[in-house]
Amino acid sequence: MVPLALFSFNVGVELGQFMFIAVVLVATHLVQRVYELPRQAVSPQPMSSGRSQRSGALSALIQCSCSGPWGDP
Repeated sequence: MVPLALFSFNVGVELGQFMFIAVVLVATHLVQRVYELPRQAVSPQPMSSGRSQRSGALSALIQCSCSGPWGDP
């Protein structure tokens, strides 16, 4: 009886997550229809700057870890 209860609970949680995503998507669509948002506000372009900063930090970390304790190679 417990596995059935756990399965039902998990199905309910997943359905709730799908409903939440559907509500957010519908709300986003309605806001875009009511307000004229610039295309930059709804495009994922700002993500690219974060990626370049992460890669710069990663390369600095690799260079730092490859050098000796006082910066000597």
